[in-house]
Amino acid sequence: MRTYIRYEQSKPPRTIVLAIQALSLVTMLPDIETLPVETLRQRIRTLAGDSSTG
Repeated sequence: MRTYIRYEQSKPPRTIVLAIQALSLVTMLPDIETLPVETLRQRIRTLAGDSSTG
């Protein structure tokens, strides 16, 4: 129970975040050649957790 409470009250472990990012990149690979450059940049920024624009 204590582990569950700790998990619910904190961020996911870094390894989980990195795994999700890696899988998201793999999923995006087929679209890289066809996406407009700005859309691709925005997706990568979102994936990296960067909220800045430009």
